[in-house]
Amino acid sequence: MKKLKRWNRGLMAGAILIIAVILFQLADQARFRSSIPEISRIIQSYETQAGAALANSGATEAGNAFLNVVEQFWADPETVPPSMRYSSTRSAFYSALEDTENVFLPLAYEETLQSCRISKSGPGTCSAVLTIDSTAWLDRYGTYMSPFGPGYAYNELAEDFSQELETPASVADGRQAIRLSCQLNVTLQLSETEGTWKISCAQMYAMSSASSLADIQEVPV
Repeated sequence: MKKLKRWNRGLMAGAILIIAVILFQLADQARFRSSIPEISRIIQSYETQAGAALANSGATEAGNAFLNVVEQFWADPETVPPSMRYSSTRSAFYSALEDTENVFLPLAYEETLQSCRISKSGPGTCSAVLTIDSTAWLDRYGTYMSPFGPGYAYNELAEDFSQELETPASVADGRQAIRLSCQLNVTLQLSETEGTWKISCAQMYAMSSASSLADIQEVPV
């Protein structure tokens, strides 16, 4: 009889624990769902401010302005998911902008967020999948900085590989700029720290891209 009572008490304690876990998960899910509008606002605000900071009125000034925006919206991740091992992080932006021989800032940069799908990925973490239309105005071909990581521009009409990065004469003398239009897919990981959601890493690829030459007067200021 005593064994049966102990067994019943064990079952009851286990049932209470299971119910408590379920209630916690439901409450956590409800709290996360209520946070989705704020997370979306943070992503859009970062996108707007980062794009504005990248305007190259002066490479040093623009780089510093961009990193100030990164500091506000990003935090280094504790771990990077294996599926995002090639992603950009806060620290990676600093390293990239120090490599001035291989990474440059655009003359101007604009993005339009077409879609944003946010989902919970763990305790205090979530992922966001974005579709973005972007336009970068460049003064050369190569690797340029964008809000979610380095992008790459090359002359799609070049006759051979050796000419893909040659700067057109009209761009070199300042009469024109390279206009690169892309549709981007961006996956973000975000984490909540002290009640604030921050981007921890971003992985980006271009679903389509097209480059052309534009008169320098067409570059946004």
